[in-house]
Amino acid sequence: MKKRIFLSTILFLGIFYLPFYIVFTLGVLGLVFFKKYWEFPVIMLFADLFYYTSEARFYGIFIVGFLLSMSMFFLVDFLKNKLKFNQFENNDRSFI
Repeated sequence: MKKRIFLSTILFLGIFYLPFYIVFTLGVLGLVFFKKYWEFPVIMLFADLFYYTSEARFYGIFIVGFLLSMSMFFLVDFLKNKLKFNQFENNDRSFI
């Protein structure tokens, strides 16, 4: 639980101090290692709302990071369930 809170804090501070691709990579790692890591899409929504720029190449949508994080959330969750990646899932323990 402490590691999950630590990663969430790093991600939240990272939206102010780190480049987008580093925050996104750390969030995807959080999705892989933690069960139902909802903090990642929420933090990406905060980042999109904080920096609020509409992209012409995405038809004026400004929540691109949030949409990417939600798609990664469902993709990683689907793959974890199909591949049985988390060996401790049956014991209700997290991977880390």
